[in-house]
Amino acid sequence: MREGLRTLATEVLGEMRDECIRQAMDDLAHVLAVQPFERGSALGFVDGLPAALASMEIAITPLLAARIETFAGLAAAAYDACRDKIESLRNRPIAGKFRNAGGPG
Repeated sequence: MREGLRTLATEVLGEMRDECIRQAMDDLAHVLAVQPFERGSALGFVDGLPAALASMEIAITPLLAARIETFAGLAAAAYDACRDKIESLRNRPIAGKFRNAGGPG
């Protein structure tokens, strides 16, 4: 998780490489989506980014604000996709799998 946050911090202040950002967001979303957090709490790290940057005396320029907004959208999409996948796995019938594996059923 630290590596993902480090990557995001580097990218928000640097090149904004889409693939690096998407991978880091996906990695973070996988960790956060399985935790018992509400969506807003899980994605709170993005909301706290402007304050964190300001505390380091980094000015929130319009470009930086747009980058943070991009992060917010990517984080929400990655988190929602992961939660949807978890939910579909929870709802998947498993009875046939036990029969095929020689288990009960």
